[in-house]
Amino acid sequence: MLSIPNIQYMAAIKIHCPSCKKTTYTRSIPTYKIYQNTNEGDPKARLLCNSKHADILWYRRGRECQICGKIFLSAELDESFIEELVQLRELVIERNIRIIRRIKRNIHWIKYDEKVPEDFAKSFIRACAWWDKHPSGFPARAPRHADNIYLSSYYGWVLEFGANKFLVGKAIIRSANVVNTYIENAAKGTLIRKNELVNAISNAIAGSVANFYDDEYYTYPIYSGQLEFGVHAIDLADAAEFLIKNSDLEGLFV
Repeated sequence: MLSIPNIQYMAAIKIHCPSCKKTTYTRSIPTYKIYQNTNEGDPKARLLCNSKHADILWYRRGRECQICGKIFLSAELDESFIEELVQLRELVIERNIRIIRRIKRNIHWIKYDEKVPEDFAKSFIRACAWWDKHPSGFPARAPRHADNIYLSSYYGWVLEFGANKFLVGKAIIRSANVVNTYIENAAKGTLIRKNELVNAISNAIAGSVANFYDDEYYTYPIYSGQLEFGVHAIDLADAAEFLIKNSDLEGLFV
């Protein structure tokens, strides 16, 4: 949560909070207080105009939700843009539904439950496994790690790294659950941003590691975008990129 000390708050009004989804009182916060430590343009700017569409102008306000404490920006603009937004969302929904039908018809890995095919599990490891501390002195890809996966009766495909186990099958299945959630939202017109999906998939993969006693970590530590296991690593960006490329999602991204 963003902490803003010594702010002179103005009168509270009721508004919808994008975080807790409640319509409640919010306090007005000077926008320059929110942006004083960022590089996002003029922190004192309140009346704004879109650089590509000069007719889109709005008045920016900083708000703090009195229920969850979320600090966010709201905008006052001509109400006619709301109708335009609704019409555009309907067009996005039609487009997304066509893409989603193709995805569900052609992409199989997002349908996996507990049975991930061996060839897909191996391809996944080839795409994201690294020998982080290679004798050459430089990190090197480690595609041959794929040959070391084995089928566990409890976890599905597993790759052992010393005392820890990377749960390959679980990582793929949990990533599929994430992708399916994003697909469901896209069918309702929600804009899908690739970086947000990559982060969500990365978190699902980071939660797919067990220790020597087969106890799963709530989440395994992430260092520089990787799950590190001694001299070896799983690169989360590589893993997410492999899954996204094999799901034909590009058409849904904004």
